[in-house]
Amino acid sequence: MNSTRANSTHRTAGFTLIETLVVLGIITVLVGISIPTLRGMREEARSTECRTTLREIGLALSAYRANINDRIPSCEPLPAVIGDETEGGLPEVLDGYLDKDCICWLCGADGDPESTVTGTSYLYVPGLLRYSPQIQIAVGQALIPYLENPDWNPTQLELIRRNIESRELMGVFVHQTGRRLPLLIDSQDRHPIGDLIPRNALFTDGSVAQMRETFSEMEDGG
Repeated sequence: MNSTRANSTHRTAGFTLIETLVVLGIITVLVGISIPTLRGMREEARSTECRTTLREIGLALSAYRANINDRIPSCEPLPAVIGDETEGGLPEVLDGYLDKDCICWLCGADGDPESTVTGTSYLYVPGLLRYSPQIQIAVGQALIPYLENPDWNPTQLELIRRNIESRELMGVFVHQTGRRLPLLIDSQDRHPIGDLIPRNALFTDGSVAQMRETFSEMEDGG
């Protein structure tokens, strides 16, 4: 009788094949749920790191602007790659305020060699707008008196042109839609959130946020 009770206890403590399959099925479901969640947490951490680096660049940009009457730099949207070196762009302009080799110029989610070869993951929006007809016409008209004066050499004229561009660009960014128009944005879509891939952006007031509008949508909004 004692032997029968022991065998019964032994059978009760074990797992049947069906119970094992059920447990494995539950584990599989939990793993299937957790993997996307962990992936989302990793992407959000990288996006947060990106916004932190943008704030660091924003501090350097604010210090630079404080020395040029609160205007914004006039430079290329991205540095040009020449051989093994890069030239121009915001990293060169802010050199002295922020090291060109600072890790903050690269987004933590940027693993594209074609993007990072320029030394920065971020696109300087005024560098694009400086080529717009609105800016070029205004700069050309303001530059005429200087061009007619033979006392100005080419280097001085280039500096004057950049200063005029900087003034005209600042006029665009302090417009009523200026808060929505970013100074710096991710050069590529690299921060997925569900079906959206917003770009992190730095604005003229030093704030950093995720942009969920495209440039065309901003233009349609005024």
